[in-house]
Amino acid sequence: MTADVGPLDEVGPAHVVIHSRPAVRTPGAPGARSHLADGRVVSWSPPLQRGLRVAVDAEIADQPVPPALARRFGIDRPGLFWPCWTAVEVACKVLDVPIMVWLSQRGLRVDPGLVRTAAFRTADLLVTVGAARESS
Repeated sequence: MTADVGPLDEVGPAHVVIHSRPAVRTPGAPGARSHLADGRVVSWSPPLQRGLRVAVDAEIADQPVPPALARRFGIDRPGLFWPCWTAVEVACKVLDVPIMVWLSQRGLRVDPGLVRTAAFRTADLLVTVGAARESS
């Protein structure tokens, strides 16, 4: 897979929707989705090109870094940790790699040659979108 997928900094925010916690169970939000602990769902529905895999991950931007993760990766500041974490989550989703496998092999690093990501703040959230082209 290569990550030549266009300007995610522009495409990302333009197609992200934050869905409030539904009062009743409803059909899933369209596109790629990330479920937050408070019940909200972030979905990303960019225009899709053939052979393109996309993903989204979101976290509450200012939430504390869990102590175990801060110890393991040596980052305890939310503004530094969550962008790395969400980029890894996106990479795992588009490449279909279990998060624990990724973390044990690569830590919090994402190779931009494999996955292209873009992160931005919206409301109280840090949202990272990403894409990769499937190999032929």
